[in-house]
Amino acid sequence: MKFEDYHFDEAPKIIGKLPGKKAMDILTKQDKIEGKAVSYPKAIPLVIKEGKRATIRDVDGNIFIDFFAGAGVVALGHSNPLIIAAIKEQLDKITHTLDFPTEVRMTLIEKIREILPRQLRDKMRIQFGGPTGSDAVEMALKLAKSITNRHTFIAFE
Repeated sequence: MKFEDYHFDEAPKIIGKLPGKKAMDILTKQDKIEGKAVSYPKAIPLVIKEGKRATIRDVDGNIFIDFFAGAGVVALGHSNPLIIAAIKEQLDKITHTLDFPTEVRMTLIEKIREILPRQLRDKMRIQFGGPTGSDAVEMALKLAKSITNRHTFIAFE
């Protein structure tokens, strides 16, 4: 890939006042019909239409350099063709295996272990978590059960 492949050609580009009319209509609709836990659009009133590596285009045609980048694209960019090809190849085989072992999973774990310093490599194990806070809490509970050999929890908020 060439550098030009990592962004929309006309990036960055702002058309008029932000947010634009289409974005404002969708943000208003979101406020009326979606739960109040939504937080990012309140600080960044943006309605994304598409992304190309390090840039995003909103529904009004504005193009921004994506300094925010969600967890799924942080290092690789939006719509990276190499990642899309790998995903399509995997989707033809299976989409989710929880924590059942697969050859691909074991290969990934071995590669991660190879790059770790030796003093860590021989004393640790790999555990895959998920992308949400609830996954982090679940992982912490599983780890606590494993380490303490206890299976009951009391939680406070």
